[in-house]
Amino acid sequence: MQAEMQQLNAIQPNAIASSDADSVGNRKQRSIFPELSFVRLSDRWTNSRRDPGLLGAHSFDGKIFRQFELKDSPSVTVDFWFRGRKLSSFAAMAFNLTLRYVHMVNHLELDLIREALGIVGTGVGVQRTAVRIAEIQKAEVGNLNGKKVLAIRWTNLKLKRQFISLYIDAEGDGATVHEVHFSTPPEKFSSYEPVVNELYRSMQWTQLVPPPGRVAA
Repeated sequence: MQAEMQQLNAIQPNAIASSDADSVGNRKQRSIFPELSFVRLSDRWTNSRRDPGLLGAHSFDGKIFRQFELKDSPSVTVDFWFRGRKLSSFAAMAFNLTLRYVHMVNHLELDLIREALGIVGTGVGVQRTAVRIAEIQKAEVGNLNGKKVLAIRWTNLKLKRQFISLYIDAEGDGATVHEVHFSTPPEKFSSYEPVVNELYRSMQWTQLVPPPGRVAA
């Protein structure tokens, strides 16, 4: 995953989609999260049948869910997800601290932010021996176009799918976590790694939140 994060870090600010994309492309390239000003979803992607955007909406009860799939391989998907509520004060502080610097994240640290991880949290701590849905291979904090994000490679044992997920501190205080989940069947994952790299490298932020204790210039 370290190599993957290095690839993600290599993006240049001007590496965005052309402004003369068609109307469908422009609709798919629009921002989904307030802090995410741009993410490139090329013509290879289309709304999945589960995507509420097909009905003209992408938010309900404070939650956000959008799902896109590859036209030539619908089992390859990317989900944008917000659970609709903030973390507890302890979990928010722990997540905020985790994102302070670039590093590999071990299971002890993941256990402290289990609330932020949703079902991926079933792969850490005491839940590993209880209702375990996730098996975590690697986790690390890296810089993605100037913003620190938590990236986790994991397997959904129930769905039998391989994931690379991003956890984003949306407001800079650790309390609002936005998630992006790229997934494929395990046997297809290596073939589509360039796709997830391109997708994640395209992300641009509306503003770069300074680290805790720092004031933006």
